Amino acid sequence: MSPLEQYGERIGDAERDRAMRRLTELTGSGHLFLPEFEERARQVAGARTRAELDEVFAGLPAERSSSAAARRDNLKIAGTALPTVGLMLAAGFLGLPLLFFLALFIPAIVWLSGRGPSGFYREN
Repeated sequence: MSPLEQYGERIGDAERDRAMRRLTELTGSGHLFLPEFEERARQVAGARTRAELDEVFAGLPAERSSSAAARRDNLKIAGTALPTVGLMLAAGFLGLPLLFFLALFIPAIVWLSGRGPSGFYREN
């Protein structure tokens, strides 16, 4: 049996740092309480293999891919931009300049209402 098979793939400081950031995120989102965070953080600090890190995250939500978050954000931006452009066009055709200028504020209102890209809101 090779050392890799016996102990698993070794990890470095970058993987431990990433794991600590993930634990912090999970604590901030309410998935971990502080005592549990402290225990898991000790495990991460002492982890030498990927298998040991996997044990730390057992039973916790998987990390979302950044491409999925980016796609979701793009859809939200498009969902805001399309009605804004449509309202501006309708206001232009109907000769309503006030409505045209109010339409410019729709993206800002949506953004500030907590429905903007993922950095500005919390999903349920």
